[in-house]
Amino acid sequence: MPQRFNRQRPKRPSRVGQEIRRILYEMFQRGELHDPRFGPLTITEVRCNDSLGSARVFFLPAERDPSRIQEILDAFDKAGGFIQGRIGRELRIRKVPKLHFVYDDLDDKSREIGDLLDSVRQESDEEPKD
Repeated sequence: MPQRFNRQRPKRPSRVGQEIRRILYEMFQRGELHDPRFGPLTITEVRCNDSLGSARVFFLPAERDPSRIQEILDAFDKAGGFIQGRIGRELRIRKVPKLHFVYDDLDDKSREIGDLLDSVRQESDEEPKD
C-alpha cells in the first residue's frame, strides 16, 4: 500500500508570520514608528512563503480612502529597513523574510459580494410568479 503524505502547509512559516505580526503590533503600540502617515491601522495577517524568503504583511487602515492607502504604503516603504532590522533582532533567525506590505481588501470584496447577493435577492422577489 502506498504511503500517503500530509500535504499541509509547513508550520514554521505560519509561526514566523505570527511572530512578525506580534512584533509589528508591539512596534505600533510603543510608538516606535513615528511616521504620521501610518495613523490608525490594523495588521490583519502576515503570510510567509515556505522558504521564509519573503512575507506579505496585510494591513487594514481605519480610513479606506485610496490616497490614504498609498500614503501608508509609502510610509511602510520608507520604514521597511528599520522594521526588517527590528524583526531580525527579535526573531533571531538567520534570514529575515523580505517584507511586502499589502492593503487587505478582503473586507471590501466581501461587502461587494454581499451587495451583489442582496441585489439578486431583490430582483428575484420583484419577478412576478405564475
